[in-house]
Amino acid sequence: YLVADSSFINNDKKMSYSVKPHWLKTGATNNICIEKNDSTSSLIKSYGDGVYSYSNQTVAIVTSQQHVHNSPLSVDYLIVSQIKYLDLDKLILNYEFKHLIFDSSNPKWITQQWKTEALEMGLAVHSVPNDGAFVFNS
Repeated sequence: YLVADSSFINNDKKMSYSVKPHWLKTGATNNICIEKNDSTSSLIKSYGDGVYSYSNQTVAIVTSQQHVHNSPLSVDYLIVSQIKYLDLDKLILNYEFKHLIFDSSNPKWITQQWKTEALEMGLAVHSVPNDGAFVFNS
């Protein structure tokens, strides 16, 4: 799903430059564009600090190791984005998650290392640079 305002979604030049090559590169198919408006606000909820919910599923996007919580934040999907160094032990102390996802902003070689480490820890993990698009089935 792509949630964006209608001026972006309906601008073929912007979509062709910014979104469609990424979908092609990651193997994303059956892509759905949702115009952001009052009705989508009730579908996708933002709780701040990179935490969202959709269809009874929660997603957190982590962009640094600075996220420290008094108790682990429980989410269904944890997306690691734009991180150069990842300490999985520290991440596990701060988040409880069902599935760990490394997005394509992280280099392929490092996400392969992180994926191997996560699998050795018994975590469910998906690396977009290595495995292609992550498909969320609601």
